Amino acid sequence: MIKNRQYIVALILSLILIFAVAANSYASEAYRIQSGDSLFTIAKRFNTSITDLIRINNISNPNIIYSGQALSLPSIDKKTSSNSYNFSRVTSDTRKSSNSSFNTDYSNINWINNNDVVIAEPKREENIKKIYRKGPNTMKVALTFDDGPDPVYTPQVLDVLKKYNVKATFFLVGERVEKNPSIVKRIYEEGHTIANHSWDHANLNTLNEYELEQDMTDTDNSIKKIISKRPKLMRPPYGAANTSTLEQLNNMGYKVIHWSVDTLDWKAKTKEEVLARTLPDIHEGAIILFHSAGGKGQSLMPTINALPTIIETLQEKGIEMVTVDDLLSLAAYRR
Repeated sequence: MIKNRQYIVALILSLILIFAVAANSYASEAYRIQSGDSLFTIAKRFNTSITDLIRINNISNPNIIYSGQALSLPSIDKKTSSNSYNFSRVTSDTRKSSNSSFNTDYSNINWINNNDVVIAEPKREENIKKIYRKGPNTMKVALTFDDGPDPVYTPQVLDVLKKYNVKATFFLVGERVEKNPSIVKRIYEEGHTIANHSWDHANLNTLNEYELEQDMTDTDNSIKKIISKRPKLMRPPYGAANTSTLEQLNNMGYKVIHWSVDTLDWKAKTKEEVLARTLPDIHEGAIILFHSAGGKGQSLMPTINALPTIIETLQEKGIEMVTVDDLLSLAAYRR
């Protein structure tokens, strides 16, 4: 009799443990933050809300999240979030399929405001953020171009921007600045913002304190020789910046700029791929990542060919394309 009771008690305890584990598993899932992520893009990807992400993870400042940081997610159900942007007919399934035909009609894009996005607009020095991923909720976006200048693709990007009278931000590599001063001068003279993107595109997290300072200073100096100004904005290569790197960059007076829309244009094979990775994800205050130069063997013609469609689509919707410093109300250069 006693053995039977012990067996029953053990069975009940086992069932309680199983249900507890299952409930906990259902209650939350884990996600590791990647470069370029924001709470908005994560919430959209996992069909949840920014409010829930902030609550579950006890996030005190929703503007600061770090690559590699573990994020707990609420249980994922099949309902569609009422707070998501409906910016085009392109679906996530379409974007994921490498064999899809991207014959998408971009004329019916809807600009839907997402009131759940938490953004602190920087207005005073005490409100400085460590990383800027997007701007305030406004009918403006910033086109940004990394890795230039080069003599092949950067001039073509500039030609498109000039045709549509659009201003953008160019994050330049010091090594390439030294080799292409005339292109740097053209970027500046045509009204675009020039920013620091390191000397030779190294992962800044691998540099010691002295090397990081030298890298930034050398790049600034190469730019100053051409435009007589030192950039105040910078973007870490690969978006890689750990806590100590960010701290040093902030102490050096830089505003670190990430992005909220990654076009992945560097690996696109067609114009349609760039469009499908860009237009569906654009939101108010978006900072959009493109490239104006590539690595060996890379072609950025898909970017060049997609830019007119992207610009025309945004202009038709009354969306102004501005420089990052304009979008974020920041100084572009040091006094």
